[in-house]
Amino acid sequence: LVSDKVSGAKADELVDSAIAEIKVRLN
Repeated sequence: LVSDKVSGAKADELVDSAIAEIKVRLN
């Protein structure tokens, strides 16, 4: 369960960074 939470947090970070990159490119 702990490893799942860690991997989930890392996935969220990747998603956030990807969204940030997309927003920068759109702007």
